[in-house]
Amino acid sequence: MTAAAIARRAGPPVAGVALLLAVWEVGVRLFDVPTYTLPPPTDVAGAFGEVKGVLPGHLAATTQIAGSGLAIGVGTGVLVAATLSAVPWLRRSMQPLLVASQSVPSVVLAPILVSFLGFGTLPRLIVVALVVFFPVAVAAIDGLASADDDLVGLVATMGASRWHTLWWIRIPHAAGPFFSGVRIAAAYAMFGAIVAEWMGAERGLGVYFNRVRASYRMDRVLVAIVVIAVTSIVLYSTVSTIGRLATPWLRAADRPTTTTTTTTTQTPDKDHR
Repeated sequence: MTAAAIARRAGPPVAGVALLLAVWEVGVRLFDVPTYTLPPPTDVAGAFGEVKGVLPGHLAATTQIAGSGLAIGVGTGVLVAATLSAVPWLRRSMQPLLVASQSVPSVVLAPILVSFLGFGTLPRLIVVALVVFFPVAVAAIDGLASADDDLVGLVATMGASRWHTLWWIRIPHAAGPFFSGVRIAAAYAMFGAIVAEWMGAERGLGVYFNRVRASYRMDRVLVAIVVIAVTSIVLYSTVSTIGRLATPWLRAADRPTTTTTTTTTQTPDKDHR
C-alpha cells in the first residue's frame, strides 16, 4: 500500500479524533467543568506521563490473558461448529444451549469461577474464552451450513467424501463469516479480560482501573480507558489482517473485473455497377 493510499485511509479517522479532542478541550475550559468530573485532554496527557512507568506491566498482563483466551475461545468455537455441522440433530439440540450460555453476564460468571478455581490465571482465561466462544461458534456454524448445496451435491456425485466436501467446499465458504466472528470476538476479548481482572488479579489494566477509580483520579481513569480502547483496536486490526492474508480468494472475488469487448465494424457492401 502506497503512502498516498495510507493517508487517504487514515486521514478521516485522524481528523475526526483531532476535532473531538479540540471540542473536548475547549468545551471543558469554556464551561469550567471540574477536572474531577471530566478533565481536559491536556490533563489526561499529563496523567499518561505520570503513569507511563507502571502501565506496560499492566498492559502486558491483560494482553496476555486476552490473547490466550481469544485463542482458546476460537479453537473451541471451531471445534464445536464443526461437530454441530457434521451432526444436524446435535446442532438442533445444542444451539439453544449456545444462546443460553450467553445469557449469563461475565460480571456474574467471573466471581463464581474465582470462588471455585481461586485467583490464578485459569478463571480469567475461562471468562475470556467464554466471551469469545459464542460469536466464533455461531459465525462458523452459519458459514458451514450456508455452502452452495448445488456445489456440494456436484462434488458428492464425483465421489468426494464428507471430509473432502468439508475441506474443499464448506471451509473455504465459511472463511468469510468465520473471520467476521473472530473480529467481533477480538473486540470482546479485552472486555472479558478486564472484567476477569476486576474479580481478582495482581496485575492488569482491570486492576489498574480499580485502583485509580478508588483514588478519584479521573484523568488516570481516562488514561486506562484510552489504553484499553487502543489495545482493542490493535487486536481487531491484527485479526483483520490475518483474515485478509488467510483468505486471498475472497479478496480476489472483491476486485472489480474488467472485460474487454472487441467491436467489429463491418463496412456495408457497396453495389458495384
